[in-house]
Amino acid sequence: GQVVTGGSVSLQSDSPISLQAITTGAVAGLGFSQTGAGAVTLRDSLTTSGGSISFDSNITLSTAIAGALVSIATTGSTSTGAVVSLQGITGSSNDLRLDSGKGAVSVAGSVAGIDELQLQSAAIISTGTISFQSTVSANTLTTYAQPYAISFLGDTTVQQATKLTN
Repeated sequence: GQVVTGGSVSLQSDSPISLQAITTGAVAGLGFSQTGAGAVTLRDSLTTSGGSISFDSNITLSTAIAGALVSIATTGSTSTGAVVSLQGITGSSNDLRLDSGKGAVSVAGSVAGIDELQLQSAAIISTGTISFQSTVSANTLTTYAQPYAISFLGDTTVQQATKLTN
């Protein structure tokens, strides 16, 4: 089921873990961190209220509904956002939205198996930079008309025609 907490969430795991929907509540600045070498399966969205999000392990997206949107966002109920630091992400033809508000997103590992990759959102605060350090493969790439920078530092493949509106 969904986890809603009034505090920050910190998980240390050297064994595989599976996460359902997680929301850190309405208190600004509360974050989420996963440390350790255990594999991580994210089955639904992860949202903080302006607190940072970090994963030491690669993430596999696996939702009950094929192609469902999984959002990793730091803008739950604040106007700031925060840093999102991820390793690799593997989708199962899922859509993925990365939204850090004014914070930066950094993905160190490869991103693959994503249907629609959404970067930031249409919210006026979604101005944080997004950096992919390794390969990216998605069917569709969606950006929004906000002033943010995107860096693809590895081989990048987007199957459908894309218009960058940021």
